Amino acid sequence: QRRILNQLLESTLGEAEASLRQIYDRHAPLMSFLGDLNVPLPRALRAVAEFVLNTQLRRSLQDEGLDATRIRSLLDTAARENVTLDRSGLGFAFGGTLERLMARLVDEPSDVATLERLDEAARLLKTLPFEVNLWNVQNAFYEILSRSRPEFMARTDEAAVAWVARLRSLGETLSVKVP
Repeated sequence: QRRILNQLLESTLGEAEASLRQIYDRHAPLMSFLGDLNVPLPRALRAVAEFVLNTQLRRSLQDEGLDATRIRSLLDTAARENVTLDRSGLGFAFGGTLERLMARLVDEPSDVATLERLDEAARLLKTLPFEVNLWNVQNAFYEILSRSRPEFMARTDEAAVAWVARLRSLGETLSVKVP
């Protein structure tokens, strides 16, 4: 019963989201104009903007590709239109993305692409207008620091030096002291 109910709800919610997205897209220029004039959005348009922008932000923050330009654009639009963000939900979504990337790095510490993606994702933290719980990410980082860093520090090849530098950058961004 729950599976069938979830399928029905998923379809209904998808349809509602598509309809709200069409309304938002159709009236975005007006909402932008009102925002530029510091005129509050009418309640109905504000509700549509809040739903659409929060949904787009959540999806963008959950995507491990993390398009920083798109995220900043959505945040700028939300600020301009005076849209209330779901701060706790967005923080939770982004925290989950960081945790997934960090888990992948713990499993394969030498994966430079994952380390770079994680470092770039963590740099977004400074620009976000909400808190992200980093406790699990920081603990996993410490595990990499204590388990894998000595091996890379012992090497002198260019790849190892770059890995250590990127790890140090990530540590600074995550507020973890790297010796």
